Amino acid sequence: YINILETIFINLVNFSKSMLDVKKIQEMIMKRPDFKAENLPKHVIINIPEQEKFEEKEKKKEVNNKRLESIKQIIESQIEYNIPILTLNLGKKADLLTDTGHMHLFDDYLPIIAKEKKIRVLVIGKWTGITGYIVDYMKKITLETKEYNDFFLNICIGYDPYQEIADACKVMVKKIELNKEDEFAVDVEKVKENIYSSYFLPADMIVEFGKTFTGTFMWDSVGAKILFLEKSFDLYSKNDFVKALEFYRK
Repeated sequence: YINILETIFINLVNFSKSMLDVKKIQEMIMKRPDFKAENLPKHVIINIPEQEKFEEKEKKKEVNNKRLESIKQIIESQIEYNIPILTLNLGKKADLLTDTGHMHLFDDYLPIIAKEKKIRVLVIGKWTGITGYIVDYMKKITLETKEYNDFFLNICIGYDPYQEIADACKVMVKKIELNKEDEFAVDVEKVKENIYSSYFLPADMIVEFGKTFTGTFMWDSVGAKILFLEKSFDLYSKNDFVKALEFYRK
């Protein structure tokens, strides 16, 4: 049972459902600017497509910097519009951080804004293939923000939606083998309790850069509105976040 859990990179350090204060979320919603409180999402997922590789160093650096700035703008929009939960899926490849320069997100930007705005940061996915200082940075930001609950920011790295459900099933099977779970008690709620996003409200708004659904937090995505932006993420602007909110309100 422990071995199964250790293979899953879900840093929910000392995290419990009590941290998700529903009253606090309602207070945040009432402070939202320019929009009716009830007409904005509580949990937004943005699936960021994996970056194509460039042989030319200057071109790679230019694209990396633009992507990093776009991610910063998204996080700042979460704060501006008081979106309680934001999930950013950076892709399935675990070595993505090294390839795209997202390391600066963890060692420079997030520690500062998380402390200032009291953002609880969780990194969800698998560590396989991730080496070097970035691992330390991800562990550090998770531990340093574990007591914050003004905002929640999930960052998916090396995340596979099918694997998420498979891992939940493995945990439930192991619990049954250890007589910690009644096999006849396994139902939809039990699956929900064991998926990566078990402690969060289901997403009610999903943004895809492309024409297909990526499947992030697939178990909890039923009923969410999905906006397909047929543009490159490298061309992202703050207006795209506003466009997603306007789409949700329709």
